[in-house]
Parts: sequence; C-alpha cells; structure tokens
Amino acid sequence: MKDSMRFLLAILSFLLYTPSVWAWDFCLLNEDSIMLYYNIVDLDEGSCEVTLCRGAEYKCDILRIPGDIVLNRGNWDFGDPDTMLTVIGIGEDAFRYDAKHPDVYNFTSEIGIVALPNSIEYIGECAFCGSKLTRIVWPEGNEWFHSIGKNAFSNSDLSEITIPRTIMEIGRSAFANSGVTRVEFEEGNRFLTKIPYACFSSCEILQEVRMCNSITEIGERAFMNCTRLRTVHLGSGLKTIGKSAFEECKELAPPKLPYGLEFIWERGFAGHGYWRSFELPSTIRDLGKYAFCSYKIINYELDTRLYFPYIDSLYVNKEVTPYCASEESLGDYTYWDKNLRSYTRVIQETVLVVPMGCVEEYATTYPWDRFSRKWICARDVSGVKTATVKESQPEGVFSLDGKRLAKPQKGLNIIRHKDGTAKKVVVKKTPY
Repeated sequence: MKDSMRFLLAILSFLLYTPSVWAWDFCLLNEDSIMLYYNIVDLDEGSCEVTLCRGAEYKCDILRIPGDIVLNRGNWDFGDPDTMLTVIGIGEDAFRYDAKHPDVYNFTSEIGIVALPNSIEYIGECAFCGSKLTRIVWPEGNEWFHSIGKNAFSNSDLSEITIPRTIMEIGRSAFANSGVTRVEFEEGNRFLTKIPYACFSSCEILQEVRMCNSITEIGERAFMNCTRLRTVHLGSGLKTIGKSAFEECKELAPPKLPYGLEFIWERGFAGHGYWRSFELPSTIRDLGKYAFCSYKIINYELDTRLYFPYIDSLYVNKEVTPYCASEESLGDYTYWDKNLRSYTRVIQETVLVVPMGCVEEYATTYPWDRFSRKWICARDVSGVKTATVKESQPEGVFSLDGKRLAKPQKGLNIIRHKDGTAKKVVVKKTPY
C-alpha cells in the first residue's frame, strides 16, 4: 500500500513540476496546410486563440490565421458532432523565437508575412518577439481589434507599420529593437492616448513617425536610441513628452565635429543635413527630464564630456511656457571637467521660436531662460494648426455601474463621448 502511494505521489509530482510540451487544447491545419495550435478562451462564447507549441517550426512566406474553425470528433470531442469556434487573439509567446531557449519557444519562426482575420481582438505579450516577421496584414473593417501586448513585436524584423485606428492600448516595449523603418498611427483613432514606455526604443533604422491627434502623451524612453530618426510629426493633441523620450536620436541633430575643431556651416556634411527643427503643438504642457537629450561628444584625453543641443530650431506654439521637470528637460547642457566640477551653459546653439508677444515670457521663465535672449524670436502662429476637440472624441471609459476606468477591462465597457453619446464595447480578453 505504501509503495503504491509513493508511486502515485511520484507521478503527481512529475505532472505538476514538469513543463508540458502539449500546452495547447487542440491543433488544426490552416488553408496552406500549416499546423496551428489553439487554446479555448471561452467555450460558451465559442472563442479561441492561437497559442504556443513548444518546439514548433514555422517556415513560410505568408502565414494566414483563420477566422473561424470547425472542430469535430476527429480532432477534439466537445460532446457535439461539430463545434464552431472564432479566433479572437494571438496568445502569449505564440510565434516567439528565442535562440537561448529553443526547447521552450519555437525552434524557428521564419515567417515573412502574417495575415490576421477580421475576428481578431488582441495580440498578446511577446507574440512575435524575436521572429523574422517583416510585415503584418491588419484586418480590414474590424472594429474590435483593441490591444497589442508588451514586447509583441520586439526584436522582430517588422519593417513599416500602420497602427489601426481601433487600437486602444499598446504594451510597453511593443516594437523595441525591431527593424521598423516607418510608423504611422492611423487617423480617426479616438481611444489611443499614449505611446508607452520604450515602445520603439532602439529601433536603429526607424526614420519617420506620424502620430494621430488622439495621442496626448509620449511615454518615457519611447523613442530612445532611435539613432536614424529624422522626421517626427506630432499630433495636435499632444500634452506630455516623457523622460528621455527622444534621447540619443542623433539624426535629429546636426552633426558635430571633433572636439577643438570649428563648425562647418554647410548643408550635407558627412551625409547629414543642418538646420533640424522640432515643433511642439500649442497643447503641450509637460516636458520630462532629458526629453530632448543632446548629442554627446566625449573627449577621453581631457576627461571631459560635452553636451550639445540636438536641434537648430525649437518651435513652441504655446503662449504660456510649458512646465519642465528640470533644466535638463530642454537638453542636457551640463558638462564636467577633469576634476568632476559641473558647469551649466546658457543655450546658445538652438533658436527658440515662440508666439508673437511671448518672448519676454520665455526669456524670464525657468528653465526657458537658459536660452540666450538673442536666440529667442517670435512668429505669428495664427496660421499654425491648433488642437481641436472633435465632438466624437471619447471623454472616458466606464464600467456598467458608472465607475470610471483607467482603460477598458475584460467584459462590457461604456465609452462616453464629449457630445454626451455613449457606446458599448465588449472586450473578451486582454493580454495585460
């Protein structure tokens, strides 16, 4: 009897503490005879998600995710001869490739293009992390695709991307270290308000970003180390630029010559262009520390670190000076000598362009007063497009009992708009 109990306990321990290779509910071939693996999300609602199969191999030019699948007794027994399920998501780690853990994640994930079905609602955490994916075909006419999980496309080969207008939330580092060259947030988005922490950080070949007007905040380190970023079109509703949001974006900076040499004021030196500019909308309120970190030159012989502005002209369309977390909000202009004594210089290499009649306001308000007065000039902003609030823009997200929510939750959400109208949105599952 005791031997039998020991044997049962050993089997139970093995099942509890040994990772299962078959961590999915069922598998089916898609229309191209590629095996996909699924988990049931809600059997009553008839929903499922594509999920991870440890050790699976994906080698194809295009991967088509089906929208509806039929289960029968040949592949799974649900008690009925046939069961129809709808694919609503790409689950956590579904197509993740990690060379350091090939026994845990997919052996290979060499997928060129992924075509998503119109039924898709979310992409989960690390879904395509580390994959060879170069392009994703978003569903057309889908009003329920609401979220992209954290690290969903990080370290992938994804190139150009358009964020659909239905997206409500993007997870941190969703596209970090990827091969993205151009990002556009589709106009008409009424729900996405923030580019999260490190969302596009270290995308070293990213060159252009176009934001939609619903975005009010660029999060901390959102575009940090995007060393080839040249063009940034800010939305007219932007209020906050977070800490180190554009730190080390060297292509936005005019190139500097080595320490001790003079400037060459020509366009096109070393393949770069001078007179870079950056324009802040009139809605801007806060600038975080190191939001506009400068271009660095380190001279090891003299043991000094010099910091320069990374733009030639900073346009601010706000008549009242935006709040800055510190003097470093406008760029780190502090330098240290070999005795580690620090010095802060007056900003003399960036022209500050402000609304007509506001030069005195900026010249006497900290830390904007670090701009030399002779470098502050005014312009007529009457022709500059200002932020407008459309009546259809959302005012907030609420639960059924009227409680305000920070973001949509699983289940039924009430989206209330500025014009007093409301819309019900059902979120079946969120990857956060």
